[in-house]
Amino acid sequence: YKQWQEKPDSIVFVAIADFFLRCGQKEEALRICLDGVKRHPDLISGQAILAKVYMEKQSWNEAFEVVCNILSIQPVHAKAIEMFKVIQDEKDRLAREAKPLQQAQRRAERTFDEDDDDVVVEEPRPVVLPSSWKTLTMARILSEQGHRTRALHIYEAILTKDPKNEAAKAGLAELQ
Repeated sequence: YKQWQEKPDSIVFVAIADFFLRCGQKEEALRICLDGVKRHPDLISGQAILAKVYMEKQSWNEAFEVVCNILSIQPVHAKAIEMFKVIQDEKDRLAREAKPLQQAQRRAERTFDEDDDDVVVEEPRPVVLPSSWKTLTMARILSEQGHRTRALHIYEAILTKDPKNEAAKAGLAELQ
């Protein structure tokens, strides 16, 4: 590590990045790889460790790009071929998992097409409570749940039946 710090254009970056990767420090390994590959773009071992870092980070598209570059230079590179297969399997798995979501999204887009004039939006029906539910307790519950209008109607219904009900007057005043 010290040698690499003193001479950052050394190819020892491959071993250092691999060490950081094995220690779980993926971001540091990636930083070292990117810097090293920029300085040594033709170093296959540098590209291979970069692909390995991307795979560990599950950055499949980036890993795929690096592995394809290795294979374009060395078509029989055994490790690159192995990584290519793993990456392709992962990309296929992700595509299979995404397919039902994409299909559902397309169905939803067709269902809720904004240009569709046949869509009829129904107004929500008001909830009519039975008269036995029009109590102070129900009004308080509705008010606490944020249904202020419904609570107001209950307080008003109570006051229509009993204009002297102080609790209903207080509840109504609190909501207004």
